[in-house]
Amino acid sequence: MEGISSDFDIFARGILDSLLLFLVIPFSIPTFIGYHFLALKRNKHAGIAFIFSFLIALVYIAWIGFLPTLVIFFYISAFYLLVMGPFWLLDKLIRWYENKYIYEKYRKYLDDRKTESNSNG
Repeated sequence: MEGISSDFDIFARGILDSLLLFLVIPFSIPTFIGYHFLALKRNKHAGIAFIFSFLIALVYIAWIGFLPTLVIFFYISAFYLLVMGPFWLLDKLIRWYENKYIYEKYRKYLDDRKTESNSNG
């Protein structure tokens, strides 16, 4: 009897994993797209993507319940932050460097040129 039980457990776990995979894929695509548009500061596009994600979430809540849907959404969000977080941080670091060292010197150069042209005129 134990052989049948373990075979059934493996079979059931495979079905559960496949079901979870098919749940995560359609839910993650609009969520990833929404996060991507938020990173690009296109709030209207992000809102539309998140509306699709929300509608899929409502279907999941009706089908499997609130808590599993929340777990799936948390999993997708954590994965996205894990993948995109370092790039976001690098972008912030590059912008800080540009502002502090490049644009500041260029502004000073332009101000010097402006005062030179005013004093010559």
